[in-house]
Amino acid sequence: SCHTENSRDLIFLDAFSEKGMSPEIYNQLVFDCCNKMIEKDGILACNLWSGNKRFLLSVQNCLQNTFGSNIFIPVTNRGNVVALSSHKKNIWKRLIQPDRLLRKYQQQFSIDFPHIAKAAINNNLSQWGKMLAFFRNF
Repeated sequence: SCHTENSRDLIFLDAFSEKGMSPEIYNQLVFDCCNKMIEKDGILACNLWSGNKRFLLSVQNCLQNTFGSNIFIPVTNRGNVVALSSHKKNIWKRLIQPDRLLRKYQQQFSIDFPHIAKAAINNNLSQWGKMLAFFRNF
């Protein structure tokens, strides 16, 4: 059952068996529960695996049916895909920041935020969205 007494700002899902993503965790019921548990500004972060393309697409469809905004970011040189899901439609505003801020965060946290933002843009936005993201840097 889904315990929603205490809401969360952030929920991480990272559950694998020897066969890949666990279907007992990566399913519509669990995503519906997470949807009820996160705050209106909260994020569900899922570690997905691209080894089973059909199951990956099914999981991505479930996330898109459940949350107002989703970003799927492939991990460089790995088979993993990080999914960030939120109630808010403006999740992109959190990720797409001017390059100078991304570089500042990179130095502060030792995480390659410019690369992450570029991968998110290239794998999620339409050509029009990519142009808008480019011009936000000016």
